[in-house]
Amino acid sequence: MGHMSVPKMKATIKLDPTWCNANISDADWVEYLRKGCLVCDLARTKESRAPRKQPTDMTISPPGKRFVADSLSLRQPSAEFGFDTLTRFICLTSHKKFTFAHHGMTEMAMKEVYDKMSARNRPIHGEMDVLKMDAHPTHRAYGMQRFIAAAGGEQEMSAPYRHEGVNVVEVSWGNDVPRMMALLIGARPVSYT
Repeated sequence: MGHMSVPKMKATIKLDPTWCNANISDADWVEYLRKGCLVCDLARTKESRAPRKQPTDMTISPPGKRFVADSLSLRQPSAEFGFDTLTRFICLTSHKKFTFAHHGMTEMAMKEVYDKMSARNRPIHGEMDVLKMDAHPTHRAYGMQRFIAAAGGEQEMSAPYRHEGVNVVEVSWGNDVPRMMALLIGARPVSYT
């Protein structure tokens, strides 16, 4: 998550005047590596131990035509607008990320998010051809499938209880979420007095 290597950490500690006289032995470093970083452990997401082999189409499509999407529920609603869910779309060709905040994981909310993404994509690339999502009930809903088909797109689903089908978005969440959690855990409350 951004920690430096042990040799660099040793060199950095030796340069710090408050730590330069500290007697940190090699056994202490081995113990530190064995225990790991508490902030990183608290912020790290759990990984699935399921097999990760998924059938994929390796055909390169034009930018803005093939997207992968997934949603993330927040523990606390956002302060300003009360959004409790983020949905991220990633173009499989350009790898550009588009993240939209919304209220809840209802079929109607997902249609609104799809509309927002389509409105952003349409002037530059035209309509989205393919949207791959995981098997969340709102993604599988009959109304959502008809909505995407009526917009001229095709919806692909990953296997139930397998998130590897939308691995591009899962990896981006897996990188962004622990970093944000570590920032929040390490942040100190600001006193305005």
